[in-house]
Amino acid sequence: MRKCLFSSFCLFVVLTTASSLSAETGAVTVVHGIPGVTVDVYVNGALTLPGFEPGTVTDEIELPEGDYDLALTLPGGDLADAILTGSASVACDANASIVAHLDESGGPTISVFANDLSDIARGKGRLVVRHLAAAPTVDLKLKWRRWTVARFEDLSNGGEISANLYRTTYSASLYAAGTRTRVFGPAKIEIDRRVGTIVYAIGSLADESFGVLVQTYDIPEPVPQTGEVSVVHGVPGLTVDVYLNGELALPGFEPKTVTDPIELPNGDYEIAVTAAGENVANAVITASATVVGGANVTAVAHLDADGAPTLSLFANDLSRARFLRGRVVARHTAAAPTVDITLQRRRGRVAEIAGLSNGEQAAADLFLGRYAATVFPGGGEEPVAGPVRVKVRPRSSTIVYAIGSLADETLDFVVQRLPLARR
Repeated sequence: MRKCLFSSFCLFVVLTTASSLSAETGAVTVVHGIPGVTVDVYVNGALTLPGFEPGTVTDEIELPEGDYDLALTLPGGDLADAILTGSASVACDANASIVAHLDESGGPTISVFANDLSDIARGKGRLVVRHLAAAPTVDLKLKWRRWTVARFEDLSNGGEISANLYRTTYSASLYAAGTRTRVFGPAKIEIDRRVGTIVYAIGSLADESFGVLVQTYDIPEPVPQTGEVSVVHGVPGLTVDVYLNGELALPGFEPKTVTDPIELPNGDYEIAVTAAGENVANAVITASATVVGGANVTAVAHLDADGAPTLSLFANDLSRARFLRGRVVARHTAAAPTVDITLQRRRGRVAEIAGLSNGEQAAADLFLGRYAATVFPGGGEEPVAGPVRVKVRPRSSTIVYAIGSLADETLDFVVQRLPLARR
């Protein structure tokens, strides 16, 4: 009878937890802390957790959004003989632990915990202790070497405590609440940066099955709430106004102008480019863009291969360059056919970009110094532009835009520089 009640409650918790998750994917960890109960767990007819034994902590289980049929059987039992079946609709956006354990009086029960994914100070990890054993209320003492760094009192069954700690090894001991009587420990606990370390007290103190289980999970980097957007004007002979979501953002924006990065909140934006002074309804270029937290993007108003005005978005790679190197990026945003680009230093050719078409880019990390860039028609030997002097600077991305029109003899170059990450 106890096993039946336990299985029913277990499935109820799985269903209610899964259905509370939302968005794309989430993570669920299942912890088995009840002595003497082994089960098989099926999901959508597939054996997912065979012989799930006490003392087991699963890896994180990623659950995509969808509907799931669940069934629990005795070990080795046929799915048709499931002791319980059910279904659930899952949309995941959380990190949760489902723990089967004993309550304070020794009866089997289930507790569901949301694992704290909130940001944490640099160099620290998160310790979580959960009291899920048939044992009375306890105090927890945490030591580093000879020093007590934290003390938590009156932790009862079903409760938890947490602390953000620097990365190192600590010693933890449990005491009967309000006394110096040690009931467990000292035990070594490793804390790592941006890692949550969960220690479960399980089993029964009375029948000497008391012990601990450990689960770890990653604490994600916080998602920035803004991104950076630079704007480049590569349409010759036309001063424009630039609108964002119907609001005038860049009035009198002249050709060959490159803005500094503009910080914008995350979200969707409607971009409209008009001749200077014209109503936004008379836009010559319209486009949509989404700003994603932490992203760095350049929006370029330019001519397409046929000479029509258009707008292209380029994601800027600002990752760290190797020692004594900077990054050079070539972007083809001119009314011109596919081209080849060579980079020379002194008399030697150091890099070649072949087959670059309108709207495309190519990048290379090069040693610091001055280079000459020459543009050739794709597969041709006679240059159509250049050489253009390009200086590669330390910790910098030098972005060269080909703009204008080859046919109209307005082909030109614009340079943008952005700092690279230092680490």
